[in-house]
Amino acid sequence: MIKYHLKRIWNWLRRMGYSRGFGVQSPSAYRFIRYVLTEHYPYYAYSELGKKHKVSGHEANKMGRLYFRLANDAQAECWYDYLSGSEVYADYVYSGCRTTVFKAMDSTSFPRHFRIARLSMTADYKAVYRRLVAVASNDSLLILEGINDNSDTKAFWHEVVESAEAVITYDLYACGIVQFDRSKYKHHYVVNF
Repeated sequence: MIKYHLKRIWNWLRRMGYSRGFGVQSPSAYRFIRYVLTEHYPYYAYSELGKKHKVSGHEANKMGRLYFRLANDAQAECWYDYLSGSEVYADYVYSGCRTTVFKAMDSTSFPRHFRIARLSMTADYKAVYRRLVAVASNDSLLILEGINDNSDTKAFWHEVVESAEAVITYDLYACGIVQFDRSKYKHHYVVNF
């Protein structure tokens, strides 16, 4: 627990210059960073969900709040999730958008299109990523959770950022977010999350 909090403090200090959209020139990227990724407003369901999932820990609830805001912003019909292993995220997503259906995904079942999907960087995540990229459209958003877990995930995240398919990428340290909107210019943002 102490190690986790020290790591959080260290990462926050290292990324202090990337707080709340400072220095971001694109209006759409600024809005996304400021009002979705780093929004500090206590939404209506945070306290209830925090009490319900208290035993899950701070990190799971922090990621859950992010997924709540992403679901609220996207208003997607389905949220596809690869290897979450937890009902915490499903509760947060459903509370963020009551019409969103949380669908678990494995390496054999893939959507034909997705608006929003979350990929845990475990097991055969590289193959799953490539399959999702093949069906991504301009409005698709893909979350890669665990981009800094080990050297393999760090190297893969770097490949994703450099790839032509990933147009806009956001590095939140705990996860990376990829947008595929080909009408935008390629850009990578570091966000103090």
